[in-house]
Order: sequence, then C-alpha cells, then structure tokens
Amino acid sequence: KILSFSDSTWLSDQVQAGILRKGGNFKSALCEINLQGFGLYIMDDFPREVMAVVVRDLQLHKPTGSIELTASVRHFQVDAMLPDARYPIIIEPMPLGVDRRAPMINDSDSGNLIVPESVGKKDCFWMQNEEKPVP
Repeated sequence: KILSFSDSTWLSDQVQAGILRKGGNFKSALCEINLQGFGLYIMDDFPREVMAVVVRDLQLHKPTGSIELTASVRHFQVDAMLPDARYPIIIEPMPLGVDRRAPMINDSDSGNLIVPESVGKKDCFWMQNEEKPVP
C-alpha cells in the first residue's frame, strides 16, 4: 500500500482516468540494503539518555518477482541508560563466539575471505581453530 499526502487532485484524477495505475511496480523491484549499524537514543527533558537501542549489521533483501522482504540483524541490544536502573541491560544478544556466516568480501580469484594485513591470525578466532565461516 502507498500512503500519499498531497494538496493536489492531479494524481487521483490521473488514476481515475486510467492514465496511471495504483500499486506501482513493487513486485518487479529489487532491493538490497546492508547497514553496518545504527543507534537510537531516547532522551528526556533533563536532557539525559533514558534508553539506547543498538542494531548492528542490518540486511534487507527483496528479490525481483517477489513481494516478500527479508530482514536479518546480527546484533540487537536495548539498554536502560539511567544510573539507578534496576535492569541496565534490557535485551542483549547471546554470545555466539564464531561468526559462521558467509564472508561478505571475497577474493575474486580464489573465493577466499580477504583479511587485511593489519589483522593478525591470532585476532581471528575462526582462523585459529581452523573453522570455515559458513552461514
């Protein structure tokens, strides 16, 4: 559905005349969005932070020919930011240890994950334990 605000009757007149059609071409659209992360911080009038919502590695995918939109989030956390909060961490992710998802950046020749030279093997848990990142 499309929600539209306008002070003109042009669009509704065009739809009624059959020149334009309602609904658009959502099914034929392709959408792929990858966000590294974002934070939403709720403030009160004082001003001070009351709550923080942190989302990391958000992916949205809608293939062509489908009306389904798939969303995945790697890290989601909600914190109470007041110093006297009874529960300072409201929602926290479970520690998984190894990132078992497929690599996002591949070496085009070999298909291997590209790890920058500044990152040592000791810093990559999955490399130390000879694990392969899998979804």
